[in-house]
Amino acid sequence: MGALAGFHASFVVRRLAAGLLALGAAVSGVACNDSGTQPPGVAPSDSAAAPGASAAAPGTSAGVAAEPAPTGGFQIVDAPNPALPWDYDLGVVPFGETAQCTVRLKNSEGRPLAVRELQAGCSCTSATIAYVAADGTRVEGERDDEPMLVVPPDAVAELVVVSDTRLVPVQNATKRVRLVLTTDSATNPFLAIEVHLIVQLSFLAVPGTLRFGDVAESEGARGSTKIVGLDVDGRKLIGVERASPGVLASVRWDEGVVPDQWTLDVELAAPVARGPIDRFVELSTTGPHGEGTGPVVRVPIVGTGVPDFEIRPARLVFVGLDEGTTCEVEIFGHLSGQRFRVLAIKPDAAADGLIVADAEPATPDDSGKSPRWLLRARLSSPAPGELAGTLTVETDDQGEVAIPYAIATKR
Repeated sequence: MGALAGFHASFVVRRLAAGLLALGAAVSGVACNDSGTQPPGVAPSDSAAAPGASAAAPGTSAGVAAEPAPTGGFQIVDAPNPALPWDYDLGVVPFGETAQCTVRLKNSEGRPLAVRELQAGCSCTSATIAYVAADGTRVEGERDDEPMLVVPPDAVAELVVVSDTRLVPVQNATKRVRLVLTTDSATNPFLAIEVHLIVQLSFLAVPGTLRFGDVAESEGARGSTKIVGLDVDGRKLIGVERASPGVLASVRWDEGVVPDQWTLDVELAAPVARGPIDRFVELSTTGPHGEGTGPVVRVPIVGTGVPDFEIRPARLVFVGLDEGTTCEVEIFGHLSGQRFRVLAIKPDAAADGLIVADAEPATPDDSGKSPRWLLRARLSSPAPGELAGTLTVETDDQGEVAIPYAIATKR
């Protein structure tokens, strides 16, 4: 009797386990079907549904019906790769150029579809969207509008994606950027597009920009940068192809350095115009394996042209008429090695006895000379009213320097 009871108990346990396994398979089939369904035109997730997951689970009386793929929203048309319609390859693009593609999107919502947002996953890539109306007018999406664009039913919008290689943070490797379009579709409100490219950078300038800072107008400036070959297809640097007016440049190969390296020497010839300096040098290169012609390497040159001798700010301004009101300016010598002494400061007749001033060297040498001086001035008594004139600064090397002043009740 004990053996028979044990047999029945074992049989019941086996039947119960089989039922639980069948129930688990049915639940698994439902879960796989839900997670494996992807909206048309949306990049799939890394995990895929198990084969046959949408079929009825073994041991169940009825299968679980698969949910239909969502329709509506934008549908990608004329994709270059129908197997992966959301994937757009921009190819290999030389550094400094832009790459773009156009994604065609049909409004399959059955009503006007509002585009609410368009986001790119990297600042190197931007996108615009537009469609052509029935009368032939091109209607552009405006980011500041809400919504940014409303596309008529069945109209085909064009999503233009542009990547600026100068802003792509990765060179000589695949860079991927995902763009997400958000609409008011009830069934398919999100559309994801992925673009990828390789930015080809054959040479790297270190530093990438020659920054000369303040450049004295009668002196000019000189500097250099290293150009390093990144060994992309055996390309070589040839020499200077062209440069901005007033820029003298030469390039030389640094023998014995691995990888290949060159030195670019640059001179800004005097006289240099006052104001912002925005110039360049372009270097010619070969194609792959040292043959043919490759893209130029551009090295920017920036700085500011300044007078040899300068006052900053350009005049002394006393804001107020009260005794003790102060102001100050700095006196600069911009020529290389230029050092001088301030010997005396004299106000004009109108301010004689009213303005008192002294000067302090910023970095004096043993003789008391300095390339920069701080001049401080104050009103030794109340000013009788608003007044303007000139202080005369006597120096040992620069002669007399006139500094305008103004006494005003307000700026």
